[in-house]
Amino acid sequence: MALSVYLLSTYVILAYAIINYMNFIKKCIKLILIFFISVPLLFASPFFVSLPVAYAETYITSDTTFENGTAWLKDGSPYILDDSITIPSNTSLYIGPGVTVTASSTPDNPISIFASGDITIAGTAAEPVIIAGLDSMTISRSDADIDHADIDLPDGIEMFYATTTIASSTIHGAHDPSSGGAKAISSWGSTLTIKDSSIRDNDYGIYSYHVSPGPFLSFFGQTALADVTDDPKQNHISILGSDITGNGAYGIFNVTTNVIHAENNWWGDAAGPRIATSTTQSSNGIAGPDFVYGLVNTIPWLTKDPLDLTKTPAPATLCCSNVLFLPGIEASRLYSSQSSTDKLWEPSDNTDVQNLFLTNTGTSVNPSIHANGIIDSAYGFGIYNNLIAMMNGVVADKTINTWEPFAYDWRLSVDSFVNGTINGTTSLATSSSKLLSDFLSLASSSKTGKVTIVAHSNGGLVAKMLAKTLAASGKSGLIDKMVMVAVPEFGTPQAVAGLLHGDNEDILDGLILGKDTARELGDNAPGAYGLLPSKDYFSAVASATAWAAGTLPIISFATSTLTTSAGFHLVGDSQSVSTYDSLRTFLAGIADHRSQPTTNGAPLDTSLPSVLHTGMIDVAQNIHNTLDTFSLVSSSPKVISLIGVGNDTLASLHYFEQVNCPLTNTFVGIYRPQPCTDSLVHTASTTLFGDGTVVAVSAQGVSDENYFFNLLADNEGKMIPDSHINILNSNSGVAFVKDQVTASPTLPPYITNTEPTLSDFHEDNLVITMHSPVDVNIYDSQGRHTGPIPNPDPTTDLGQYEENIPDSRYDPEASDGTSVTVPYGTDYKVILNGTGSGSFTLDTERDKNGTPVAGSETEFADMPVTPLLKAELILATTTSINATPTQLLVMDFDGDGIIDATSTSTSTPGGTMDPTAYMRSMERTVKSFGLTAYRQKVMCDKIEKIISYILAKKQIKLDENAATVAGQALSDIRNQHWIFKNLDQVKKDRLTNMFQSILDSVEI
Repeated sequence: MALSVYLLSTYVILAYAIINYMNFIKKCIKLILIFFISVPLLFASPFFVSLPVAYAETYITSDTTFENGTAWLKDGSPYILDDSITIPSNTSLYIGPGVTVTASSTPDNPISIFASGDITIAGTAAEPVIIAGLDSMTISRSDADIDHADIDLPDGIEMFYATTTIASSTIHGAHDPSSGGAKAISSWGSTLTIKDSSIRDNDYGIYSYHVSPGPFLSFFGQTALADVTDDPKQNHISILGSDITGNGAYGIFNVTTNVIHAENNWWGDAAGPRIATSTTQSSNGIAGPDFVYGLVNTIPWLTKDPLDLTKTPAPATLCCSNVLFLPGIEASRLYSSQSSTDKLWEPSDNTDVQNLFLTNTGTSVNPSIHANGIIDSAYGFGIYNNLIAMMNGVVADKTINTWEPFAYDWRLSVDSFVNGTINGTTSLATSSSKLLSDFLSLASSSKTGKVTIVAHSNGGLVAKMLAKTLAASGKSGLIDKMVMVAVPEFGTPQAVAGLLHGDNEDILDGLILGKDTARELGDNAPGAYGLLPSKDYFSAVASATAWAAGTLPIISFATSTLTTSAGFHLVGDSQSVSTYDSLRTFLAGIADHRSQPTTNGAPLDTSLPSVLHTGMIDVAQNIHNTLDTFSLVSSSPKVISLIGVGNDTLASLHYFEQVNCPLTNTFVGIYRPQPCTDSLVHTASTTLFGDGTVVAVSAQGVSDENYFFNLLADNEGKMIPDSHINILNSNSGVAFVKDQVTASPTLPPYITNTEPTLSDFHEDNLVITMHSPVDVNIYDSQGRHTGPIPNPDPTTDLGQYEENIPDSRYDPEASDGTSVTVPYGTDYKVILNGTGSGSFTLDTERDKNGTPVAGSETEFADMPVTPLLKAELILATTTSINATPTQLLVMDFDGDGIIDATSTSTSTPGGTMDPTAYMRSMERTVKSFGLTAYRQKVMCDKIEKIISYILAKKQIKLDENAATVAGQALSDIRNQHWIFKNLDQVKKDRLTNMFQSILDSVEI
């Protein structure tokens, strides 16, 4: 049966090929218009959110500038379009209740709306949004939320790779007999959800087009076939509780192999919909009203119209409460005085952060620093942009009277904002009285007399302290509900890594804020100490094993590696940290008797863990003693938690000793006797049960209702993923808060009320690790690149990189080398470019749900490298090819385009470099420089003599002075990225001299 349905769909696709092709050309023209109209508008848009003031009868032209947060409100209605307009990508348009949108068009000048940015149409039952007089609306690679709207468009709504929700709306008027019938809704590769709406009086109701996947450019010539049961490239459509009536040809026409879910709808007859068995039901090719064609599930259907207006309306409820928003740590802007020009956070450099330092008693060195405003966006990335726009819209449509984002000095402890204490001591902090007074003011002006508290991250701890204070004075009834988003209620292990080493605390890879400065800020910041795992964190982990995978021990040590010579006195595994008391003794340096790292005139060494203040640790725990088990009384409002899962989240640290012998193997494996040193190194283990910062076991806390946001699914295909920091800028995160604020019962995509398990994530990755003076560039079958790119600033040595392969991660500072993670299941080309001289090792490993797959490891060990090296490797991970194939590395030592050597990977990591291979690569490179015959002979003779000594295992010595010169030559050449065909004589001379220096350092 399934096969016959698939073949039938295939025949339909062929039969409609010409029509679809013409429609495709038409849509392409529209998309081209979107591009050429949106680009100048995008670059003309200001950076920050603002809400334009609108006046009655507002005219909109193609020159109108759209900003992120632009709103069309009733006071400016009607909005009359003189030309077709585009909402550019990275902007948004909000259309409020009672707004009418029309056009000053004539039949020969149709006017349309092209939405490359997000669009929200937010009518109400009493004041719907009316859109009429336009030709069409196109939604391209963006999100649309349409509620209580009456949309009358001759050419309907067209969606290209979009996500659209339509609720309580009517879509009608799509008629065009000359084209074979207009479609109310046309969809290509999109996700469409329709509920409680009417799709009526059109030629076609909903038309689901097939998207051709195009050629699949496999490196091996295979073609990937679509999954006939569910093709992720095709539409995903569901319709519920709606009426689909009066459409002259088809109610739903589906030519994809994905099923459209259209259960529980009204089709104009209690007998249900009429099913078309072919594309022509009558001689003129028109099926007849409301036929259904293709893979559409309509069973069960409704036997009466769910939108019958004669129904008795439900009793009205009093809605909705004013909102107090409490942002996360580092999400309020800090200033050094009352002037708006002396902003220290977000910082422009390390000096700004140094001006935020605190004393060892937890008070600010500069007492005038204060908070003013939350961060909407920073360094081009949205933080609360979309939340601000949504809340402004909820106020504009009069759902609530007002809302307030409360900024605070996040360096201080959470009790300082409520009861006026810092570090356990009463202070003169004014934020405490302001927070309480602002809350009471919001309650007094609220429709309900109550306040909904929305809190993100550390703001949730502030919210709990506020709720406790209100409860103590008998005022907890003023809280409508508490919405806790990604709140580390019991702390999180990321705070351990951040305070000890500054891990993940730098900004733009140190360009703006370095790890050492960030760590120094945290040393005396009570607010940062409040995020450390509390006693209840360990209890929660112990009682929630389903959530606790990989979260204990928080810290572990390699057996017998932490010696006195490394500056530590630990005894191996017996010192692992799995309890609060052992964490406290390690953080404070009690267990290993370590001292605080010092600068000695240089940047702090962040590989050595900081020594934290015992007093601040204990004060933070005292606050957790108060908050961790606190819950509002049963008669009080509910606490609702949104928990992010599916992002790799730091769960534990592992310390080990690394032995460093700097010049061993520097020159072709020749040992240069010198003392070796040992140093302390740490690596991090992660869990998928977290949002990238807060582990889920802590975010679950003590709540009445828990909801789980699957960020792994949400981030699929996104270039900038959603994580802890921008969870309230994500579409689903903002929609969840809106639903809670407006008392809506729906759940946005990727958010459920059921606890996920490891099998829900299905994360399957290929991890490539490079230990070397070599740049790693990964390309997928579509040519998308992840890896280093040139830094646009020629004055800095800081590296830049991009992550254009969807769901890829590039880490140039991994503890064991450069690490690249890409999704498993497709083919990749790896391009290697030499940046120095010596050897490189390349490892690959498959990783499923955070666990290495046994037998998937391969390694190219100790391959020779020169500054001109160009190497290429194909990594095949498609199911049509052996999952762990023998891989072939092709190497061109001098970059002239001629293959000089090949190497086959080993199935087990290990092995050493053959020093003769490096000498041969040097010889091949030297011969390509066009030297005089005499100089080439002298150098090659020395190379041959070294090779003969290596093969005969004769002793080789190094000239100390010459070796120093050689080391300097290597340093001068490193990271030049020279290309053979572009080498001028100066560059050839530099490379020749570098090799000559190496040869001169060898005494034979």
